[in-house]
Order: sequence, then C-alpha cells, then structure tokens
Amino acid sequence: MESAIGAGAPARRIEVSEHCYLNEIPGFAEAELARLYGHIHSSLAFFRTFRPRDGVSTYVARQDGVPVTLLVFRCDGRRVDVYNEMCFIPGVDIGRFARYVFSHLDHVHIISFKGVLSDPLRLPFPLLRYDAKENWEIELPATPEEYTARLGKATRENVKRYRRRLERDHPSFEQQFHTAGEIDEQQVRDILALSRSRIEAKKMKFGLDEADVARVVSLAKECGLVTVLRVGGQICAGTISYCVGSEYLAHMIGHDPRYDAYWVGTLCYYTTICESISRGAKKFHMGGGRHEYKTRLLGVRRDMDRIDIYRSSGHLFLHFDEVLKTGLRVLTRKTKVWLLEREKSLVTRSVFSVLHTLRRLRGN
Repeated sequence: MESAIGAGAPARRIEVSEHCYLNEIPGFAEAELARLYGHIHSSLAFFRTFRPRDGVSTYVARQDGVPVTLLVFRCDGRRVDVYNEMCFIPGVDIGRFARYVFSHLDHVHIISFKGVLSDPLRLPFPLLRYDAKENWEIELPATPEEYTARLGKATRENVKRYRRRLERDHPSFEQQFHTAGEIDEQQVRDILALSRSRIEAKKMKFGLDEADVARVVSLAKECGLVTVLRVGGQICAGTISYCVGSEYLAHMIGHDPRYDAYWVGTLCYYTTICESISRGAKKFHMGGGRHEYKTRLLGVRRDMDRIDIYRSSGHLFLHFDEVLKTGLRVLTRKTKVWLLEREKSLVTRSVFSVLHTLRRLRGN
C-alpha cells in the first residue's frame, strides 16, 4: 500500500494489489504487456517463440484495479529469470516484485532481470547491477516527411541522391513491404543469408543457427514487417522488423555488397522507418551495436542493465560462483564494446580473424 499526494488535494491511500499466476500466463497478459512495455522482447509473441515455455508464471500488480506491473518469469532451480527485457521498469516495481517473490517463494535465492532500464534501486536486498545490453531507439514524428526533415542535411541529401542513382542505373528497382501472414519464408531466409555473408566476411560469427532462423520466420509471420528492395527481381537489401502496438524493432538487415555504391543498407533502413511511421509507429527500436548509421538516422542509445537480486548477503556468498560469472560478464561486455567501437581498427580485425580461425579448427 502506498500514499499519493496531489498539489492542493488531501492525501489518499492508493491500494496496490499483487497476484501471481503460478505456471500460467493469463489471457489478458498479451494486451497489457504491449501497453506497459511496448518492446517486442517484452511481448508474449516473443516469449512464445524464443523462451522456454515450461514452468512460466506471471506476476501482476494492480493500482485501482488497473495493472501497473506485469512480469513474466520462470523458476529455474533457486533462480527466478524475468522474461521482460529492453524496456523501462520503475525501481518501485522491481522492489515490490522482489519482496513478493522472496515472501511467497521460499526456495528462490536469486531474481534476475537480463536487460532493463530502471531508475536507482533502493532495496532491502543485496544486488549486482551492470551495463549488459543496449538498445537504440527513435522517437518518431507523425509523418515520414517530418522525420526526413529532422535528419542531418548530409543524410537527407544522400538518401535522395543514392535513391535517384539506384533508380537511374537499375530501372527494374522496386521496393515491397510485407506484413505478418503474407510474409514469404524464403524472403526472410534470403535477408538472413545476406546478413550472414556480410558478418562472416568480417571474420565474425553469425549469431543465428537453423533453429533460430525458424524462430525468426515464425515471429515474422505473427507480427512482422519485411521490407524488400529488389533489382531484376533479386533482393539487393531487406529488413526484418517486428511490431508491438505502436512500436517497431528492426531485428535484422541484409544487403548485397554488389550494391554498396548505392548505400542500399541505409536506404533500406530509412525506407523501413518511413513505412513504420505511415503505419502508425510512435517509436522505432534499432537493437544493439555501435554502428554509425544509427546515429545518422536519429537513434539514441539506451543502456540496459542486468540486475541480479539476492535474498540476503548470506545467499550472495552461497552463490559466489554466480558472482564470479557476473564479473566475467562485465569484463566480456566491456571488451566487446571496446572492440565494436573500433570495428575498423587493425586490432579488432586481428582479434576477429583469430576467433574465426579457432572456430573453424574447432569445427574440424
């Protein structure tokens, strides 16, 4: 129970009720997740596709009968893993959830949020918190024309110039947009193949295996927007995006290096953003990665924290192996960011080349 005081108004008590649906996701959860958090990585569609389904429960806090917090989580031994990611969760909500879990689930020692944005936490429990992920996002205006006007002068001119050059040199050029059920699986696979080729050409590891590709296809068919640029009937660039309410996430972009002289990667991304605005988008998420085109297209970086909350100091020491893993994750994250910020340097290329060679040897 909490109190709220409005200016010039008497204090009133605000009732906050809490309920846990053990081993269940209630029917209203899908709409409430979209309303409260917006990001695809905090959506039921994503959880169904990319997360384990067994032992999944739902915590709901309501204020005046309206959900103000809805967290989907899974108990894995002594740990609770919260599925909600890449969104803002107020510190008061995290604290209320932690107190509820430790009060009602006696076997739980650790509560883990994998990547969220929050304000300072003041909890009666020890915790480890560090920068773990990032998300670039764009607050979108009402029309594509307004968005274009906000771009830097050089970017606006480049978009127009390269588009004209592409259409002049390749009269067969066309762009297409496909949503949800009308999305063709082969188009998705072709875009992923283009992305894989570019990543592996940099001696880096492509992060999706065949099972992941199948999941991407499934999620795209449920809530996707696929942008395809074609020349002579062949895909020269494409993006795979997902939509939750009025928010879009560009999950993957692929483009044929034979058309690099036409800036097709950035053109495709820009085209996707404009199309999402036309479809009513208010926010566009660009995922992680320190790429220059994200700032050119007005992306703003939001750093997401991993937050591990322990029942007590004794439980923190009891799980000292997890503390050591956290230290390793911090070091790995800092190293990865350092390398990505210097992607074109000799040191970075050498590191990725060595890792590429080791993966090939291990594969043999």
